[in-house]
Amino acid sequence: MLITRTFLFLATLALMLPVSWVYMSSRRERLHNQAIVQTLLILPMVVAGVILIVRNSVALAFSLVGVVGAVRFRTTLSDSPDLVFIFLAIAVGFAAGVEVLSVAV
Repeated sequence: MLITRTFLFLATLALMLPVSWVYMSSRRERLHNQAIVQTLLILPMVVAGVILIVRNSVALAFSLVGVVGAVRFRTTLSDSPDLVFIFLAIAVGFAAGVEVLSVAV
């Protein structure tokens, strides 16, 4: 089980490395946002971890909604392609969390 989880997180990181490279190369006319690059690498692993924890517990899912509702997001994305990359990172995290890496690929 630990080996499977470790493989999931490493595979998620391996899947997001090319995505982050594409993000950085698509911003040649101006500098890319380093915070978004870091988010693209870390967010899928966090999402996968949360999905693995909440997977079979409705009570944990509702408590997670409460925690997320209490968090105030201060960063706004000014460029819509940045948002597309963030959604892609979330989708990869969900796929890894439900252990369907073929969908993430």
